[in-house]
Amino acid sequence: MPVGADGFRLPSVYNCEEKCKLEWVTGPGQDDFCRTFVINGEDHTLGNILKHVIMQNPDVSYCGYTVPHPMDKKIHLRIQTNKIPALDVLHTALKNLKAENEAIKKILKVCKSHYIVYNNKSLICSHFLCPNLPINNYSSKEKKEL
Repeated sequence: MPVGADGFRLPSVYNCEEKCKLEWVTGPGQDDFCRTFVINGEDHTLGNILKHVIMQNPDVSYCGYTVPHPMDKKIHLRIQTNKIPALDVLHTALKNLKAENEAIKKILKVCKSHYIVYNNKSLICSHFLCPNLPINNYSSKEKKEL
């Protein structure tokens, strides 16, 4: 549990078990094509990458996010679209982000399995997915010795 400036424990600032992970703001200026979502338990890490992925969609006219307060672990994500409902755009972006994440994890796993130690000094990748790593600077004779 976080501690405040006065040394007393703060209420559950980072604990969002009581809240839903995803909410949306209601009121004027909110409709299916122009919506503000509140994502609880997240910060700039998800907000920035999600904004970037959403803006790659050609049907999106605006996307931005804010963190209302540094002590609130939540982001407000605003999406404005032309044709597709904002909720569908968010759902698609989250699916795309997850797929990209899985692909990166798979590549890292493959590269990790191909690392070798050279003279107990450095790690060198011998896999074709890592063309810019130091293994490619060695001659074929040196590579065979590895």
